[in-house]
Amino acid sequence: MSNNSKQMVMFGCNLSQGHTNQWMYSYRSRPTMLRLRYSCQTLDKSDGLLSYLASTPSTLSQHHSATRPGVLKSICLDADVLKKTLLLAALSTVGSVILVGGSYYAIYGVDGRFGSAMRFALFVPFFCSFPIGLVIHSQSKRLERLNAELQGATEAAEALNLRLMHEASHDAMTGILNRKYFLAELTAGCADQSPDSLLLIDADRFKAINDRFGHHTGDEALIRMAKLITNHLRPDDVVARIGGEEFAVLLKNQTIGEAWIVAEQIRHAIYAENFLADEGERCQLSVSIGVNRVDQTDRRFPFRKVDLALYEAKSRGRNRTVKFEPDMDVPTSARYGGTADLAAG
Repeated sequence: MSNNSKQMVMFGCNLSQGHTNQWMYSYRSRPTMLRLRYSCQTLDKSDGLLSYLASTPSTLSQHHSATRPGVLKSICLDADVLKKTLLLAALSTVGSVILVGGSYYAIYGVDGRFGSAMRFALFVPFFCSFPIGLVIHSQSKRLERLNAELQGATEAAEALNLRLMHEASHDAMTGILNRKYFLAELTAGCADQSPDSLLLIDADRFKAINDRFGHHTGDEALIRMAKLITNHLRPDDVVARIGGEEFAVLLKNQTIGEAWIVAEQIRHAIYAENFLADEGERCQLSVSIGVNRVDQTDRRFPFRKVDLALYEAKSRGRNRTVKFEPDMDVPTSARYGGTADLAAG
């Protein structure tokens, strides 16, 4: 036997056992499914949505593999399929009887073979159309189910994509924007030349809070301050946590005077907040705030001038709001020296 003949026989054996197509499907789809399952499980193994998304590709793979061993195994029998199949068989039989009977009668009339012709017209279409209709309607039902599962997987993937986008752009603890996406918003504000203002907010002596009450109390204090800041902003304004205990606010289309008023409202609200540590002891919160307009000329270091205003607020005793002034635009070390008190936050 030639090599070509041997290859054809081996191919025929594999194909008859349903191995070839299964192997090709597994080879093509497995890397994608493994990557999807791994990424979903890595994000959150307990998340029902992600668990559904991770299980759906394997479910589709099982459905796909189940159709390969034989046609009979892929037939889905239920009341709806049987009803449609019987209706198709009945219509085919009635049509055949009318067509064959009418044609025979018109040509030969009623003779000794008329009965045989009518039996042929009655049984042959029924027994031919029934299994064919069963397979067609069963596969149609199966396709509807697979389409529904695919739709579910698509919706889950879209929800996962939204979740990943949110996690990439927001601070995990406070729920507001992170530094990267705030800088993107700030850069966009510089590009459109809009009269925006910038606030730089820093918690006063935050290290002392962590040291005295514990880091869990410090985390709760940051969450509370983020909520208080957000409560005093408009929907178009942007707030972010850009450092450990430092927040930034972009006030859209507001002058530096209007921004100073908003900053004072935020400062008073945080100072008046009745924040209690776990032991029930009141923990006094306060912030220092620097205010400046968005500097269109300093896109490389957009926080430089407002940071100088914040440093001035710290040097004046903290818990105050300071607007940037041109005489502040000198190196910090030359203006304040190495003051240890300012380094404490």
